[in-house]
Amino acid sequence: MTNDNIPLWDKYIKIISLCLKDRTLPPSLEETIKELFNFYAISPSAPTEKNSKKLLDFSYDGDLIYSAFLSQYGIDLNQTPIHWWKFISLFKGLTPDNRICEVMQIRNINPSKIQDKEQRAMLSKLQRQFRIPSTEPDNDIGAEFGKLM
Repeated sequence: MTNDNIPLWDKYIKIISLCLKDRTLPPSLEETIKELFNFYAISPSAPTEKNSKKLLDFSYDGDLIYSAFLSQYGIDLNQTPIHWWKFISLFKGLTPDNRICEVMQIRNINPSKIQDKEQRAMLSKLQRQFRIPSTEPDNDIGAEFGKLM
């Protein structure tokens, strides 16, 4: 919104209303912010564990996500704008043979559960290879917001 005649607060309300679509705005700013997080998280009741592994980073894994959408759905994410919820639904529907799904599975396996030493060593090697680089807390806005919720 580039109209300077519209007060800044009204612009914010319009943007929030666009994100929340047909839902009525919650009565408080705190509830509105929670609704916005739910919008981006897709599932308002999804449990979040403080110590859960990070299996996916949209920035770091972007090339794998791009190739999965192109190969499975024929969607070029650089050319085709899609709604966030549609993107997430399609992402959840990716078949296990897509590289991004394989990488997420490798990241999720607990090496201590593997009995065979050679298999455990191979898994550890793969997990190092596909490890999501740690980000500085100041630069990881999503992580900071997640800590607040």
